Amino acid sequence: MAEIAHNLPMVHAPRHDTPFATTDACVGCGRCAAACPTANITISSHKPQWHGDCLNCLACYHTCPHHAIAFGRRTRGKGQYTCPDNKSTSK
Repeated sequence: MAEIAHNLPMVHAPRHDTPFATTDACVGCGRCAAACPTANITISSHKPQWHGDCLNCLACYHTCPHHAIAFGRRTRGKGQYTCPDNKSTSK
């Protein structure tokens, strides 16, 4: 079975970042943009803007020091995880 799966072409799922939104707690610090592995986030008028090349890894959500990023209903009432070795989360 592994041989069959190994020979299949790689299929990329569409990347949607429309569920992302910020709250009034956002201060435009840019940590979300720094954490994004695809450089999909820019800061415009002190707010993050997503540009359609999202992996849905939620690095931006977990990196925000003000808990100001939401991914639709999926992150409502949820906590954040911060890897202690992640340089973009260092204060």
